[in-house]
Amino acid sequence: MAKPASLLRYSVPLASLALLCASQPAFAQAKATESDTKKESEEAVFIPIEYRPPPYQVSVGVRLAGKAKVKFSGLGAIPSNTYPGNTVAADDSTKTYGRVYDDGAVYPDYTRSINADGTYTRLTPEDTKTNYWGFTSANQVVELTDGRKALEFHTYSVDSTGATEDASRNASMAWDIEISRELGANRRMSWGLLLGASISDITCKSDATVKGRLRTLTDYYSLEGVTLPTSATTGAIVPTSYTGRTEYYPYTYKLADDGVNYAQDANGAYIPVYQYDPVTGEKLKAWPDVPRISTDPIADARTDVPEATPSLDVLGHWEVRGAYLTARFGPYFTFQLARRLALRASAGITFTVIGASLRINERVYVPAKAAYMELNNEDYNIDPRVSGILGYFASCELDAFLTDRTGVFFGASHEGFQRDLSLQYAAYQQRADVELSSGTVLRTGITTRF
Repeated sequence: MAKPASLLRYSVPLASLALLCASQPAFAQAKATESDTKKESEEAVFIPIEYRPPPYQVSVGVRLAGKAKVKFSGLGAIPSNTYPGNTVAADDSTKTYGRVYDDGAVYPDYTRSINADGTYTRLTPEDTKTNYWGFTSANQVVELTDGRKALEFHTYSVDSTGATEDASRNASMAWDIEISRELGANRRMSWGLLLGASISDITCKSDATVKGRLRTLTDYYSLEGVTLPTSATTGAIVPTSYTGRTEYYPYTYKLADDGVNYAQDANGAYIPVYQYDPVTGEKLKAWPDVPRISTDPIADARTDVPEATPSLDVLGHWEVRGAYLTARFGPYFTFQLARRLALRASAGITFTVIGASLRINERVYVPAKAAYMELNNEDYNIDPRVSGILGYFASCELDAFLTDRTGVFFGASHEGFQRDLSLQYAAYQQRADVELSSGTVLRTGITTRF
């Protein structure tokens, strides 16, 4: 006989069936949520991102700078290299150093006395005369209009006739560096500020022969009461000298060196009295006693006369050397042609610092009384001068990047300055006017962003 069904007997299977049915919607919902999350994550990987370059950019390269022009003026002026002093007896420098001419000299008195112990005491006679003098040629002995004989001394110089020369230098390579900072940008445009600098050298020179005007300064010293020596063979006046140096002229004078036959004046001072013949080498005793002449030339007799027609050929070399540093500052605008290709334009102000010196080398041969003599400004260098000049620039360049950070650039710009530089030394007439007209400048090099 079958047993009747009870609630407890069927409760367990019914509960299991209910739990299984209830779990199906939860499993479906979890699976749907997992699928949606994975889909959204996979789609986010392919969203496009716009590349923004770093804000700083540095460019280093070279530039082909513009011309430098120099105009040399006042050429052919050669001052005297002697010291004739003033004609006034109260000239302190003359009392101390004497007077030096191109064909002789008159120095302060050198009279000495010999002491018992063998030392010397320099005397100062009150006759305003000296025993320390010499001349070059017998042609310097002249007769004045009043019949007196005098010794003529000359100092030569050359005046410029206003000659000029031009020199220039073509474009040359120079270093260039530029740094910029981006301040803003949109999809294809960017803008900012830049600071650049470059350094270039200056070398302009010229060689030429120009005309010069001879100027002759003449002083006269009275020979009243002075008997000049004459040659024993020819009877001509024999010049003597106070030093042992070799002159520009055909005579060489030396002090006696035998230690015995030194002549002495009345005070016991040694006197240069021997002249050596330049041909035979024979030592001639030219002057047994050195006469004393006035330490000052004849008052109001000095002449300083330039020739009327320039007759001298001055051989010259003039040169300007130096360098200039140009700094530029201004805004820039960049247009992005492609991801790694950009066009940049900029403009602004420049400040140029120039340092340059003027070198002069001039020489001329003057037909003096005894022989041709040379005057020169030999390798004279005027101290460098530094000057600052304001100007402007405008440029355009193409930047081609090989990577996102590094590339090359090619550009051109125009630079202009507001004024030039002049070089001149106060004691000379020569002058150099330097013009740095940069004009078009070509630039190329590498660039990097950071």
